[in-house]
Parts: sequence; C-alpha cells; structure tokens
Amino acid sequence: MKSQKIKATLILITSIIALLAIIILVAPRTKEPEPSDLPNNHEYTGDEGYNPVTSSEDALAALQTYRASIAPFDTFDGLSVMDLAIGEGEVIEEGSTNYSAYYIVHQSDGSILDSSFDDKNNPTALKSPLPGSTNLIEGWKQGIVGMRIGGVRILNIPADLAYKEADLRFIVILMPKQ
Repeated sequence: MKSQKIKATLILITSIIALLAIIILVAPRTKEPEPSDLPNNHEYTGDEGYNPVTSSEDALAALQTYRASIAPFDTFDGLSVMDLAIGEGEVIEEGSTNYSAYYIVHQSDGSILDSSFDDKNNPTALKSPLPGSTNLIEGWKQGIVGMRIGGVRILNIPADLAYKEADLRFIVILMPKQ
C-alpha cells in the first residue's frame, strides 16, 4: 500500500516536471535588444546607456548620445518603434496630450531636420520641450501610444505618416507635462 502511494506521488511529480518543461520551452521569451533587432540599420553599439529620463539634464545627455550615433537609414515599410529606455511614469494612450517631449528628427541621409537642441551644429542646451498635442504628424501620434513618461523611443516613420516627402527617424523622450 505504501509503495503504491510512493509510486503515485513519483508519477505526479514527474508529470508536473514534464508540464513545467513544456511550458518553459513553449513560452515566449523577452530579451534585451540586439543590434540586429534595431530597426533599419540604426547604428547601435550596445553602450548607449539609456535610463529612464527624469530631468531636462538627462534628456540633454540622452539626445547628445543619440546625436553622436546618427547614421543613414533605408526606407521604412511602415511605422516601427524601438524603446531604448522604458519610463517609469504614466502610459500614453491614443489621443493623450498629457506630456511634453524632447526630440531629434533626422532624414535617411543622416542629416538632422529638427531637434530640441538650442543650436543644430553646436548643441549645449535644450529649447523648451514640445507640448503634447493632437496636431502632430500621424506617425508621432501612433508611435508614442504605449510609451511611458520618462521613456526614450525611436520612431521610424514612413513618408505617408510624416510630411509625405520622405521617411523620418525620430528619437523621442517623453517628460511630464509642463
């Protein structure tokens, strides 16, 4: 009788272990982004060191780091995003304007089209952040949905969701509304 209980217990334990092994093998995995995971030839060295942004000084440092790594890119098939840092604040929902943003936007040849920098050629400070608005390009509005305040995200925006002339790459840093 005792040996049957032990045998039944061992079968139960073996079944649980097998089930856990199957779950582990089948479950989706999350991982840190590899350079090949980044969209359309972003020059990613793996040492950008982005952390959630909590101040304009953090935003300036993040944008200067990104500015140094800007490289040409190919055209985009559609809107794609890549989080470089996950913020710790409120999640942005569709239509939200409850944020301010710092950004850099560049063209496929790597040239900067616009930015939050005080000086395009020799940036040392940031201009006032862009207030959240529903009057921004469609790619921006779609691309920040799900982003958290304090986050840093790359938006690869095709021409049809931008200004209709060319694909654009933005790096966006969301801050609390000012």
